[in-house]
Amino acid sequence: MKQGKLIRRAVSAALAGCMMFTLSAPALAESTDALMQLSMTRRSAVSVLDAENGDTANYGFTIDLNGTTKTVDESNCKDIFEDKKLSYDPITNKLTNKGTISGELTIDAPNVDVELTGNSFVIYGSNSNLNIKNARNVTLSTNSFSVVGGLYSGNAEINCSGKLTIKNSDPSWSAIQDNLTVHNALEILVEGRFSTVVGGDVKIECACPATFKNNQNDGIAKSITYAGDYVYYTSNATDAEAVDPNVTSIPAETAKYVRIAPKKRYDINTAEDAAIKLQGQSTELKTAFAGEEVTVTAAGRENAVFTGWTAEGITLTDDQKANPTVNFTMPDKSVTLTPNYKQYYTITSDDAAVIIKVDGTKAGKAFPGQTIRAWAPNKDGWEFEKWEATGIDLGKQVNKNWITFKMPESNVTLNPHYAKLHAIEVVNGTADITSAKEGTKVTVTAKDRPGYEFARWEILEGDAELENEKNMIATVTVKGTNVKVKAVYKELHGISIEGGTFTVNGDTAATAKRGDAIVATAVSAPADQKFSHWEVTGVDGLTEEQLKSETLEFTMPRGEVTLKAVFKTLHKIDVKFSTADKDTAIEGETVKITAESREGYVFDRWEVNNGDVAVVNKNAEETTFVMPDKPVTAVAKYKKLLGITVNSGKAYVEDAVTDAALKGKLVVIKADEIEGKRFDHWKIVSGDVFLDNQRAPETKFTMPETAVEITAEYNDLHAITVNNGTANVEEAVIGDTVKIKADSREGYVFDRWEVNYGDDVVVGDKNAEETTFTMPDSMVVLTARYKALQSITLENGKAYAGGEEITTAKKGTEVTIKADDLDGKVFDHWKIVSGNVALKDADKAETTFTMPAEPISLKAVYNTIHSIHTTFCTADPASAIKGTEITVTAETREGYEFDGWAVSDGVELYDEDGLTAKFTMPDNDVTIKAKYKQYHSIEVSKGVATDAEGNPISSAVEGTEIWIEIDREQRNPDEFEFKHWESGPEDLEIANRKAERTSFTMPDEDVTVEAKFLHLREITVHDGTTYVEGEEGGIAKAGQTVTVKADEIPGLKFDHWTVDSENVTLTTVDEATGEATFEMVNEPVELTAHYKAMVTVFSVPAKFSEDTGEESVTEWADVGEMANITAEIDEAIFPGMVFDYWEIVTPADLKAENIEGQTIEFKVPKSEVKLVAHWKSDALNPSTDPNAPLDPDFDVDPVDDGSGAAGAIVAGAALGGAAVWGGYEITTRVILNDLLPEGAAIPANRGQLALLVWNTAGRPEPAAQPAFADVADPDMAKAAQWCTEQGTMAAKGDRFEPEGWTPKFKVIEVWNKAFPKQ
Repeated sequence: MKQGKLIRRAVSAALAGCMMFTLSAPALAESTDALMQLSMTRRSAVSVLDAENGDTANYGFTIDLNGTTKTVDESNCKDIFEDKKLSYDPITNKLTNKGTISGELTIDAPNVDVELTGNSFVIYGSNSNLNIKNARNVTLSTNSFSVVGGLYSGNAEINCSGKLTIKNSDPSWSAIQDNLTVHNALEILVEGRFSTVVGGDVKIECACPATFKNNQNDGIAKSITYAGDYVYYTSNATDAEAVDPNVTSIPAETAKYVRIAPKKRYDINTAEDAAIKLQGQSTELKTAFAGEEVTVTAAGRENAVFTGWTAEGITLTDDQKANPTVNFTMPDKSVTLTPNYKQYYTITSDDAAVIIKVDGTKAGKAFPGQTIRAWAPNKDGWEFEKWEATGIDLGKQVNKNWITFKMPESNVTLNPHYAKLHAIEVVNGTADITSAKEGTKVTVTAKDRPGYEFARWEILEGDAELENEKNMIATVTVKGTNVKVKAVYKELHGISIEGGTFTVNGDTAATAKRGDAIVATAVSAPADQKFSHWEVTGVDGLTEEQLKSETLEFTMPRGEVTLKAVFKTLHKIDVKFSTADKDTAIEGETVKITAESREGYVFDRWEVNNGDVAVVNKNAEETTFVMPDKPVTAVAKYKKLLGITVNSGKAYVEDAVTDAALKGKLVVIKADEIEGKRFDHWKIVSGDVFLDNQRAPETKFTMPETAVEITAEYNDLHAITVNNGTANVEEAVIGDTVKIKADSREGYVFDRWEVNYGDDVVVGDKNAEETTFTMPDSMVVLTARYKALQSITLENGKAYAGGEEITTAKKGTEVTIKADDLDGKVFDHWKIVSGNVALKDADKAETTFTMPAEPISLKAVYNTIHSIHTTFCTADPASAIKGTEITVTAETREGYEFDGWAVSDGVELYDEDGLTAKFTMPDNDVTIKAKYKQYHSIEVSKGVATDAEGNPISSAVEGTEIWIEIDREQRNPDEFEFKHWESGPEDLEIANRKAERTSFTMPDEDVTVEAKFLHLREITVHDGTTYVEGEEGGIAKAGQTVTVKADEIPGLKFDHWTVDSENVTLTTVDEATGEATFEMVNEPVELTAHYKAMVTVFSVPAKFSEDTGEESVTEWADVGEMANITAEIDEAIFPGMVFDYWEIVTPADLKAENIEGQTIEFKVPKSEVKLVAHWKSDALNPSTDPNAPLDPDFDVDPVDDGSGAAGAIVAGAALGGAAVWGGYEITTRVILNDLLPEGAAIPANRGQLALLVWNTAGRPEPAAQPAFADVADPDMAKAAQWCTEQGTMAAKGDRFEPEGWTPKFKVIEVWNKAFPKQ
């Protein structure tokens, strides 16, 4: 699917881009499909698309050689079996060979050209067989030996859709050694020179022309068999006689020339359902030999009447044409017999109540073009909504319950759709309608109710949507059910207030409804009083905070509300050793009291001496109480503090430094830091105190009942001095453990510790660089002692001892030395520069020695590695020291040929063997290069390059003779004309640049050559014919004179040309015919002829005159553009008429807008347009339907005295204007109902009227052959000819105008002329 879509996209692009002309979408699709079929035979298209998909292109065919099968794709097409024998070119879509192929070869290559040629056997082996399947054109040829031959057998079986050609020029070998079998070829040619062109039998299993030639001897094959009926010729002379193989078989073993021609059958083209008999026998064949007796019977078709045969390739009599079964003798050409039918189509409805009329009569079927009127009556509880129609586009009529249209060429179904009406009930209100269909918007209005206020609308029952539901006038959208809605109200309630005022929703009011916002405000308090709270009834859920606010806010509940602002007396507040936040307060008010700070005391509690109140927290310095309804006195009580003395330290209570505390308080003490001292313990001087930790510099205790004194005790710190080292502390007290560490000194190694001062100092390990000692009760001085190191100097190396790299060592140390790895160097030995040292092995890069008591110096000595610099070759080894044997190998370079060595001075090669050589490395770097000769590329665009022997070539060295020739498969001579060769370099000396085959000598550079052509460009003409230099054709090259002529189209007249190319200038020769000329440009050209169409407008009623008959208005309109036609009527002749509707006479499929408006709009078609404007009386009969059924009680007998009075009366009525128009319609229909044959429809145009008259008269033959240019139907042509001969109807020159509209009074007039009453 993906590939198909991509092919379609590529082909569409090819049409629109490469061919460079504009197509409509359907035309482009059709052209795309056609080109797509062609492209599937070209593997290049598949390659492009696979490349787009990112895949390797698969070319869709396989080849089997001696049991090995290969699928040919992009990766292997150039050398399919990797033996350079078979290759496929996707550009030319051709499979070719080089040289002989051994064994059995099977090729399955759909639509691929196969060309196997050579100068020797093409296929050869012990048993050589060639089997080609599904190919297109197949060519097999050789100059020597057989095309297919072997030691024991050589058979060929070919299946191809194109031409098969087999040629052999060797007089000693058959072209095919054994048997040849051919399937499905279009043409066969086999040539040879041996005594038998084919060594075995020839079997042809397809009916195609086949020619066999022996160009030297007599004899074609052992035998030739052929599928199907045929004749053969043994001479290629133009007057050679055909031989019937049933009389004389093919002389295959003796003939020098045999040409086989299949006996031809001719097509019998007829309808699929028609029956065919050959020689009286039924057959499925639709072909016959010339002279066979043929019977063709037209099938009966539903809702259709057989009207005769249309024949091509044979002449039928009138009787033969009219008979559904026709007998004839097959001529020597194909025959086309088309059965003609007049087709009825049905008009049906699923609703039995629907009334359908055809030309005013109830019916269920009609011919195309008849007038159909349908009516869907309304039903109780339902309302007509729209038509569901098939087979007809009702346009704007789809929503009308009565419709009018012309019968199309298809069955029509008309099913009405009704919408159910749903009841609408309103409680406490009214609706503008009482029932409605789904989707209708209904307006509802609420009633006014005293003592209530409208709140909202609610849906009580049904499915509906409300809009503006909080407005008294709202909208209800009906869904799919009956609907009941209700107007909801809120009751109004009173509010009474004492000691304040209130608002309702921000305004002053006496009443409120539930949900309103109420704000009450207390008035100013009387003297010595203050607002206390609100007393409220009728409102639930108010908080204490709300009730104590002078402004009270709440939402109105359902029911009455009372409000009272309460005020209370102010009382005095007295305090001692403290303060209060207010001097007076009312009962229930909160009062805050705060104790004062007193030095040497701490607050204890509160006492109330007057007033029965409860303090919230008696022990808090700051607290509150609630005011009683009388004065209050409050007193603050305190406790005394106890002293704390800390010598050499501080005391803290609750993180604050203090010198006093209450009994029971937690006290923290901290010792001071004293220089030269270290805290040891606490000493309690006085007070019954228990410390948590007597030896901690920070500890705590609980305050006793008395004052406390405590002292911090300390020890002395002694200094520590370390010479040539460090201690972890600078001072310590007796008993401390001290760490010491000796310094590192360059050129020395640590030896021991020495105590210079200190009582009884004991060092833990005197010979360790790091150790400890215990501090005495005095200062300490220590010194680190060292021994000297000997230096080790190494050039190009390093020394190690104990795994560590060193540069010094003391005597007796075991030292390891290692030589450095130097780029381009190889270690040779160690050299002792100075010092009395003995190496373990001086020739090793790593060795050892024992350090003497003096400095030493050593040097690592190396040999140099020389580089070998190569170009286009490799050296083994790639570098070496002097004397090494080196092997060099040249590279194999594509496009180059090896041409020897180039080496630097001092290098002598030996043992040279092709691409390899050897030499001995000198004591210096070497440069060596492999030399080559370069092949330069040859690229030929739209051509091929060969060497002097004719072999294809794509590269060559300087001086080679190159031949180039144009590629005719890339440039079809019918589309392109060779101009010259262009080259790069431009100065390339080409023997003859204007010759299709020429040569040049290869220069020392790449060459590109391109064949240049003149493009024969396509000319596309829409609705016209092209002539190039006077000859009809659609292709021209730049500079040629092109003439275009517009087509003659009935009912249209030529207007102008449009050209897609800006480079083309048209010269008009004939404005009437559209003939014009221009000079061809070097690009495709597309021209379009534009026309105007005749638009004729009739009116009903119509003006009528003796000279011109029924009057009409004609104008010309641009095809493809929108036309607006406005109906007009002569009010002087037809007063009081109003427009009714438009009738489209022709074309029947004209799509028009507003057929019920006085101005009709439509897109002008590519044909003549005829319209009828229908008018009706506005005063007397505005609703009369001319096609309505007659009232059975309305009995009107037409009166005719033989002089055409009835017609005259009707004509008079028509000319009498609106006052009698309704009567005219009824009267004419009554008269025609009586005049015309029973069941006959009233003719709507001249052709229908002529046919009705002629059929009623018995279908008489006219005196002359019909010759009207605008009447194609044979029966209508006879009817028109006969009526004009009888004088009942008039022709207009060579035109009868069968589609011309005919009013009813004209039908009566013609009928009375044709059938006067006796």
